[in-house]
Amino acid sequence: MTKIYRCIGDLIRKSGKSTSQVLRDIGLTHNAMIHWKRGIVPNVESLVKVANYFNVSLDSLVGRTEPPVIVNCEQCKRYESVMSNIADLARGE
Repeated sequence: MTKIYRCIGDLIRKSGKSTSQVLRDIGLTHNAMIHWKRGIVPNVESLVKVANYFNVSLDSLVGRTEPPVIVNCEQCKRYESVMSNIADLARGE
């Protein structure tokens, strides 16, 4: 079992969705997960789909950085609002 497979599995579990639902949403098949579990490295296109779906970096999926953290939409909105306010202050608005 590869790091990538474990990481994707963790993301799926943390999302509260079924593996089938996530794969359907992303447009991948169960065969992809089976291949990843057996050690076949996902192609870049598949990794990008997974990273975009969970809003995580490719580096985190392949274990180059800290494990990915799923951020809910409310946290994103608050972060964007804070960053916008900071940018306004920096411009003197």
